[in-house]
Amino acid sequence: MNYLIFDIGGTYTRFVFYKSSKKKIIERVETVKNKKLYGFLEKTTKNILSKYNLKKFDGIVISAPGSLSCKEFKLIKPPNLPKVRNLQLSGLKKFTKKLILENDANCAALGAFKKYGSAKNSNLVCLTLGTGIGCGIITNKKLYKGEGKASEFGHTTIDFNGRKCTCGNIGCLEEYVSTRGLLRIAKNNGLKVDCYELYDLANKGNKKALKTYREYGNIIAVALVNIANTLDPSVIVLTGGLSYASEFFLSHAKKKAKLGYFEGINPVIKCHSENLSLMGALELIKNEK
Repeated sequence: MNYLIFDIGGTYTRFVFYKSSKKKIIERVETVKNKKLYGFLEKTTKNILSKYNLKKFDGIVISAPGSLSCKEFKLIKPPNLPKVRNLQLSGLKKFTKKLILENDANCAALGAFKKYGSAKNSNLVCLTLGTGIGCGIITNKKLYKGEGKASEFGHTTIDFNGRKCTCGNIGCLEEYVSTRGLLRIAKNNGLKVDCYELYDLANKGNKKALKTYREYGNIIAVALVNIANTLDPSVIVLTGGLSYASEFFLSHAKKKAKLGYFEGINPVIKCHSENLSLMGALELIKNEK
């Protein structure tokens, strides 16, 4: 079986080609952040078909940030891709036997469940930390989708008088724990850096950088408490681009969160810096009937 998987992020797009279940290509490029995104997807698809002398893929999966319509194969209004509006992707059907569009955090949750789920751990929440904040929920071993647009935990309000989010709401969690939230904390601590520079400074023991991550961990703790007390999962997995720095904020966030859990609630907190969305998207197409 030959599968092509795209994982579209707010900063980068990754794509993987599996030929007979073996990974042949994996690349990361900067995300095309306008209506030309479809052209990039189509061109990449054609190039891989030509390179491997294939007529069609057995399946193509597009893992993308919401809001989107899986049934209509449409990217509706992703907050962190402001120039992508109502982008139709159904044209890719002609290159594959099966086309799937799914929320990237849902794909990450499926990948997280494959790695950490079990008969004992059948309820799991995956929180993706990056340009935006995504959330995927597994309940009783199944992906929870509500009416199709569930799990936008990054756009729950944690500060009624807070900052305006890219989605238009005020005080969303995303404004505080996404890349821009982390760098805002760094700036308030006197550091004008990007995420990579902040991580390097923390590795060198810079006090301002370490303080930034501790303050970031305080907000992550709020997210963990809200998730745990609302959904009572056995496992919460943090992933995404910012998770690579978990050594500087996760232990602090765990300790802080324990103070807010209701009695009897004590989820296992895991951090996985690899791309779970690609793993989950592969599971999605392999199990498609």
